[in-house]
Amino acid sequence: SNKLDAGVLDLANQLEFFSAAMMSGLADEELAFNPLSQVFCNFVDRHHDFYCFSRQDREHNFSNTVEL
Repeated sequence: SNKLDAGVLDLANQLEFFSAAMMSGLADEELAFNPLSQVFCNFVDRHHDFYCFSRQDREHNFSNTVEL
């Protein structure tokens, strides 16, 4: 459904912002990533198809999330 897709996109964008902070060193891995790592990885894993589709024509989409 469109509402579900919009929710996934919204959360994926928030995770990309979080990932950018982690990758740039702006956020402390011990404090920020470790407590959320399981939730983060589960979301990315569960929405693998979304990420693949989103990056199909634009590899830079969600690049921090993919790298993290």
